[in-house]
Amino acid sequence: MTDKILQDLLSSAPATSPPAAPGLRPVVDLPPITKAGVDLAKIVLWFIAGSVVLLLGLITLEEYWMATPHADAMAKMLQHLAANPPDPNNPSQMDAFRKALDSVKSLLDTVGSTQRDTRDFMLKVSQLILVSVLFPVLTALLGYIFGTQQASTQGNKGG
Repeated sequence: MTDKILQDLLSSAPATSPPAAPGLRPVVDLPPITKAGVDLAKIVLWFIAGSVVLLLGLITLEEYWMATPHADAMAKMLQHLAANPPDPNNPSQMDAFRKALDSVKSLLDTVGSTQRDTRDFMLKVSQLILVSVLFPVLTALLGYIFGTQQASTQGNKGG
């Protein structure tokens, strides 16, 4: 039943295409030089996307790889300290407890500063690659593409 209704609707639809919008030109193929510029711009955009994904992957891997062994060591030290609390009346045990807590704190500070330094290094390298190299190349390519497109449009109007 629905197929019959659908066929009736399709057969009764006008076979003409809608009128063209005023001021629009038909789509034409790009000239070979402009097409080469578009292809190069696509390649540069893929490099930019790949660099961003690689950077995020490296930062994530480094954060996990760096933090996990140290977090396990700190957890073991804290479990040992919690399982064997010091006697508050014994100064040598209290000193050993304070030294153990200080070593956990220094390990935590070391891991944090190492992660921060590595993250800063990765961000500076990515900034060097992306901002100093790839974005200017992409900008130049896009300027070339739009410049040749505009020049060919003006050449067609003048001739």
